[in-house]
Amino acid sequence: MPVANTPENKMRCQCMKCPSFAGPPGFYCAMDKAGKPVEKKGCICMPCAVWKENNLSGGYFCESGKAP
Repeated sequence: MPVANTPENKMRCQCMKCPSFAGPPGFYCAMDKAGKPVEKKGCICMPCAVWKENNLSGGYFCESGKAP
């Protein structure tokens, strides 16, 4: 099930704190990938509450886009 794009989930999103953050909008697991190339400097998807609560796998949604 896809991640719900809700204001509550977006507030808990950790994308803005990520060392690989590629710019707005963030909340990549629910929205879409970054609009520019991602410079991989580490991924913090896994410790994010949204990631855990939605039983996601993998990371770098900034590069791959919405979680399936």
